[in-house]
Formats: sequence, C-alpha cells, structure tokens
Amino acid sequence: MTDLLIAYISFAHLFEFTLAYFFLDQLYLKTKINYALILLILLFGLYIGQNFSKLDTLILFIFFFFLSLKNSTKKNVAHSLLVVAIAHLLEILTSQLIRPLFLKSIDATQPIEQFFLFFLILITTFILILIGARSINKWVLPIINGRRNESAISYLLTLSLLAYQTYWLLANYAKNTPLLRGFILVFYVILVALIVSVIQTFTKNEELKFQAQQRKLEYDMMSKYAEEIKKQYQDMRKFRHDYVNILSSIEYYLDQNKMEELRQFYYTSVKQTKSLFKTNMLRLDDLQKINSIEVRSILTTKLITAQEKKIDVQIEVNEPIPSDLSVDPVILIRILGILLDNAIEELESLNEGKLLVGIFIMKDDLMFIIQNTVRENVEPLHLLKKEGFSTKGDNRGLGLANVEELILLEQRLLLETTVTNEVFIQKITITKG
Repeated sequence: MTDLLIAYISFAHLFEFTLAYFFLDQLYLKTKINYALILLILLFGLYIGQNFSKLDTLILFIFFFFLSLKNSTKKNVAHSLLVVAIAHLLEILTSQLIRPLFLKSIDATQPIEQFFLFFLILITTFILILIGARSINKWVLPIINGRRNESAISYLLTLSLLAYQTYWLLANYAKNTPLLRGFILVFYVILVALIVSVIQTFTKNEELKFQAQQRKLEYDMMSKYAEEIKKQYQDMRKFRHDYVNILSSIEYYLDQNKMEELRQFYYTSVKQTKSLFKTNMLRLDDLQKINSIEVRSILTTKLITAQEKKIDVQIEVNEPIPSDLSVDPVILIRILGILLDNAIEELESLNEGKLLVGIFIMKDDLMFIIQNTVRENVEPLHLLKKEGFSTKGDNRGLGLANVEELILLEQRLLLETTVTNEVFIQKITITKG
C-alpha cells in the first residue's frame, strides 16, 4: 500500500490538473471524443513524468491549450490560455491543501489506515476541484470573458505560473549547480518566446479568418436581400397581371348586367385575395424606413422566411433609422439573425403564436425589440443562455451564448431579456454613447 501511495503522490498533480481542466472547460458538455483525447494526454503526461521529471505539467499545459482551442467555437486564444492557466492554478492550490493528508498517509503504519487515508485523499481532491471549478465558471470567468483585459489577464497569469515553475525547479534541482540553473533559465526564456510567437501567429490567422467570415456574411445577406426583392417584384408583376384580368371580368359582368354572376365571382375569386394580402405581405413601407442596408436585409430575409412558414409576423418602425449605427454592422446582424432564428424556430414548433419586431428611437438610443410567443414551462433564462444547452439535442444550444459574447464586443450594445409564461422578449439597445 505504501508503494501505491508514493506512486500516486508522484503523479497526483497530473490527475488534479486533468480533472481541473475537465471541469473548467466543461468537456462533459462537448463531443464524447474529448474523453479519449484527455485520457491520451494524461497517459502521455505520465510517461513524460516518469522519464523527464517536472516537464510533465508543462506538456499537459500545452496539450490542454490546443485541446481547448480545438473545442472552442470562436478559437479565442486568450480564453483557452486563461482556462488552462486557471486549471493549473487550481491544481497548485489543491495540492497544497491536500499535502497534510499525503504526509499523514505516508507516516501511517497500518494498511487499513493507509487505505482509508488514500480513499479520503481521492474524495477530498475531487470535491475541492469540483467546487473550485464550478465557482470559477460561475463567478470568475463570466467577469473576465469578453472584456478588453481578458488577454492581459490570461498572459500575465500564464507567465506567473511559468515563473513559479522556473523558481521551483531552480530551488529544488539547481540550487548549487550554476550550469543547470543557466540551462533552465535559457530553456524557459526560449519557451516563452516560442509560446508568444505561436500565439501571435495563431491570433493573426484567426483575425484574418474572422474578417473573411464577416465579408462572406455581408455578401450572403446582400445576396439574400436582392433575391427577396426580386421575388417580391415578380410577385407584384404577377398580381398586376391578375388584377387586370379581375377588372376585365368585373367590367364584363357589369356591361352584361349580370349582377348575380358578379356577386358569385366576387365571393369565389376576389374576396380570397384579401386574406392573401393579410397573411403574406409585410409592411414594406416600414422596412424602407431602415436606411442601414445590412439591418434591412437581415430583417427582410428572416421575416419573409417566417411568413413562408405560416407564422403571423408584425413589424413596426416608428421613424427613419439612420445608416450609421455606430456599431459593427456584422456583429449587429449576427445578433439579430440568431434572435430571429430562435423566435422563428419556437413559433414553428408551436404552430401558433406571433412574431413582433419593433425598431424605435428613444432619446437618441436605437432600440430593437423581438418578441415571440413561447411554449408553456419554458426553461429558465440562465439555462437557455448556457453554452451547449439545447432543447433539440446535445451541443446545439450555442445561439444565446453567442449573443452574450457578441454583445460584449461592442460597448454601445445592451441586451435585456424577459421571459414570461407566454412571451419571450429580447430588447437590444444601441446607446448614444
């Protein structure tokens, strides 16, 4: 039993680091392949630790960083680095708290006592890391995520942990060996330089990729808008042709004084066009008040899509909306697109209800209101906004979580969400600033 305890103590930091990262990055909400990947990373770390002592934590740090990037939908380098660094910090704190139990278990002479202490160490470690990770995910990361100083915090924490590891190695292995001390210092300086270089290259590539995605999104919106306008123009031409035919028929009945036939023609052929206009035509005059082509295109596309799905749609714009909205138009149309898609999806599943869209200028602030009927017993708001949550299956609920992150990218954007037993209301405000 003593040999087992010593073996576990030698590699406990790897298990604690792995467990902390697993909970912090919430791998249990993502694809199941992560279980196999994290097991392989841990086994590789154990091999490194057995053959190249004290490099195992560094190896795990690098692999967990790339695993976090792989699972990230936004490929945010700073966020992935922050998560892994906090996991490492949580492992260090947990190791210090568990240390008295380790020492007591080694001093124990009875196998039963050793087994009991070993079991207590495992349970205590799991509880401490679970509580720590959940507290950090609930209280710490939401404060840091998306803020302008997120990158600075993640880099500073990572450098601090590297400095701590360097100091620990120097103090324990190179205290009286100047050559080894110099080698360790040079190694970590080169390592830091490589990490910074890789991060900068990756970040630049992601920025270029994001800009390309923005241009593609703008182009897609413009294309869809042009297609909808063309479709409406064709529908208008068809109606004009039908309208002429209807007038010709009415004229014929009047000339022949066939009032009964005219009455029958009206109720069987003409009257039904009233309901057609009522259900299938948007208030295009309100949409024309929106001078921002990006906003007008996303609203036109989504609302016509809703009408084609037999959803009752109403839009109201109280006055002309300027083209310069003082926020990134791509971010705004992505937010509007997600919220409208969610509303349309909900109403389509209900087969009833109404979609209301309002755009108002109030005290120089521009306000978008998207309101839709919701099902009974709708999930709590904090659950709907959780990344990975979906009523349609695993790993599909990224919409509202993405909206929250997009809102943080623009200081002038505010989001207010209200959920009742009957309606879901999203209120986006572009402040005057």
